[in-house]
Amino acid sequence: MSGLKCEKHGLDKLIVGDGNPFCIECQREKVNAETEEMGKQAMESYERMMSNKHVWLEKKSLLGDLSVKGSRFSNYEAVDKETEQNLAIAKKQAERYLKGEVFTTVLQGKPGTGKTHLGYSILKHINENNGVDKKCLMISVDELFRTLKAGFGNRDIEMTEKHLIGLIREADFVFLDDLGAESGDIGEKQASKYVVETMYGVANALQNKPVILTTNLSSDELMALYGRRLVSRMLANSRGNIIKFEMTTDKRLNFGF
Repeated sequence: MSGLKCEKHGLDKLIVGDGNPFCIECQREKVNAETEEMGKQAMESYERMMSNKHVWLEKKSLLGDLSVKGSRFSNYEAVDKETEQNLAIAKKQAERYLKGEVFTTVLQGKPGTGKTHLGYSILKHINENNGVDKKCLMISVDELFRTLKAGFGNRDIEMTEKHLIGLIREADFVFLDDLGAESGDIGEKQASKYVVETMYGVANALQNKPVILTTNLSSDELMALYGRRLVSRMLANSRGNIIKFEMTTDKRLNFGF
């Protein structure tokens, strides 16, 4: 003991070796304050990192196929006149987005024709060239409903309808991939009430945003699936911005047996 008392805590001050007298309670408070400050700084650093446009696209997107992350204009396979033309159009759409235009690009056609590749290439080009922290987000519609379904009653799964809508509202550019895929081959089938209600929330969150959308379905098939009102809202800003794949064959069927 040093024979001195702490004015704050009234405790006897201690001396270790040749050191100065100290109050053990003051030392504990100091360590706690330093630990709290370190934690605060670490959280602020993490939040800054997560707000970075590159990390946001990587960490916040909901992808059905992780290989899409490698998609770029530079590695898109233009195998015929139609794909060459569509690649050129997609590049022009990306530049228009970068200039601040707000519209919806729809890539429509048969499966396996490269719609997702081009859609992600547009998004990636925007993400790498917008110069500021504009946030880009990709949502696979099929994967979205798989994740929402898995989350029913499971608190360990973060994705909920509220979380989804929040992400879309926060994003500056949104790529909605494979609209209608969650319902399979529709025929005369209509989407469930839950799917339609969820997609209404998505459509509302997309209002006044630059949007990229891919689908295997025609506008008539989408209306049969979701209803005219929802489809009208989803495609409101797409006039003159439809990229169609009518002649291109499925690029993924490059095997034989």
